[in-house]
Amino acid sequence: PHLHPRYTAMRAQKPSLENYTLALQMLKENPYQEVDTSDRTISGKKAAKIIQQHIDKLGYKWKVLLNKNIIPRMNVDVNKTMNVNPKAKFSEVDLEGLKKHEVEGHVARRYYGLKTGLNVFCLGLRWRNTLDEGLAIWNSLHKCKKVKPNVKFNIALKTIITYHLCDMDFCELFDMCKKLAPNMPDESLFATLIRFKR
Repeated sequence: PHLHPRYTAMRAQKPSLENYTLALQMLKENPYQEVDTSDRTISGKKAAKIIQQHIDKLGYKWKVLLNKNIIPRMNVDVNKTMNVNPKAKFSEVDLEGLKKHEVEGHVARRYYGLKTGLNVFCLGLRWRNTLDEGLAIWNSLHKCKKVKPNVKFNIALKTIITYHLCDMDFCELFDMCKKLAPNMPDESLFATLIRFKR
């Protein structure tokens, strides 16, 4: 059968068996930690203003917009836009981590890539998502005063999901992840898998 180009591209970016095996080990060493969200008192609207101020301070020509149609609390668009979910709540620790990960990681790479005038340096080539996310996660682990819980857990789980993305359906992935990470709330796992399978 003829495969959709996006499906073919996803198969081409499948993690290696070696990285999959490392992810399984990392998941065992870094199980899911329950997150206390009681300190998430900053609204999406206020968070968008704080992130815009940080972007402006760094000199990046990027706009922060409220977007009720995104699944995560925040994401970066290639169209010089960062989206913030207006329904989301944030803590001070969240915002510090997001400044390092989303702004100084994803936005910075795209901003400097676009400045070259060559889209390849913004959009990247094969494996760009792996490298882009890896650089942003490095910021999360090494540039934050307080590392948020589940950073390593998320790296491992998302690698495992990506490995099986094209050979398992949504329910199979959910059941597998639930066995590997029984403490992860169903709602969080569902939201994670929706982002991969959409």
